Amino acid sequence: MKHLLCAASLLLPAVVGGQTIAKQGGEQTEFTSPMVIETPFFMAAVPRDVKETLAWGRGMDPLNRYHCDNVEISDLAMKLKEKRSGIADLSIMVVLHNRPGHDRLVTLLLEAVNGEEVVATASLNRIKVEETDTKQRFTSMTVARDKLVRGTTKLRITITVTPG
Repeated sequence: MKHLLCAASLLLPAVVGGQTIAKQGGEQTEFTSPMVIETPFFMAAVPRDVKETLAWGRGMDPLNRYHCDNVEISDLAMKLKEKRSGIADLSIMVVLHNRPGHDRLVTLLLEAVNGEEVVATASLNRIKVEETDTKQRFTSMTVARDKLVRGTTKLRITITVTPG
């Protein structure tokens, strides 16, 4: 089983177990749109007494190994800030890269899930990523802290790519 490290702050090292999977087949890494990736929700490892992470936290599994019509997620990071008791705001940064080929329009749906229960969502719509270019975008999601369960909560990312 792979492990993930949440570097949410310099004082907060935490290890989260889980395995990243992409659907449409077993071990393949090249997919056609839409592609669904499920990876451990690494911010679930942040202890509930931590009200704010100062650094961007990242998972250990490299998402850039999965390509959807030549587009990859080359970076995914999150910060947590508790808005009010038990409710967290997660800032999310996504970096997309388009390999040589054609310009693309990319839409991302990010869902925090516990099994089939969707506990929070965020989206990024119609991001134009030109051939061989990289784009960085930000979004956020609000989630009840008690719904973020270490080892259970996953981040499901649906990537839809169209010609751009």
